[in-house]
Amino acid sequence: MRMTAVIPAAVAAVLLAGQANPQDPAPASSTGRAPEPGQTVKELQKERIATLRRVADAATRMAQNGRLEVWEAVEDRMTLLRAEAEAAEKEADRVPLYTKALDSLAGFEALAKARFEAGRGSELSVLKVRAKRLEVEISLERAKEATAPARP
Repeated sequence: MRMTAVIPAAVAAVLLAGQANPQDPAPASSTGRAPEPGQTVKELQKERIATLRRVADAATRMAQNGRLEVWEAVEDRMTLLRAEAEAAEKEADRVPLYTKALDSLAGFEALAKARFEAGRGSELSVLKVRAKRLEVEISLERAKEATAPARP
């Protein structure tokens, strides 16, 4: 047998031997029980939100100190909002998320406008921030409408 044929056969044997047996039980959590359906996703979402919150906080500080464009900090805040809204189970849970984001975006808009007026920022940054604020304001109004009681 040629040596070139032996190597791929050996690699295949190692890979096949390392695969999990389909009859093996699912890995158990530290409590000895299998995780409930969706629990892993919820834990990952919590970790993602915590990480994105730190990113958004750092970006906000950098923008306030003039070390980052305001609209870049806004993008980080919007990424956090999307993650939070995705993790929210009901539309009513999204209303406070949108409200909090709207407050942040109003501050970013004021900062972008002040920078523009001082000649340290661009009108493009002001417009981008305003567009994102309006996007969140629309989402907030839609969430409020969806959660409002039906009128007779």
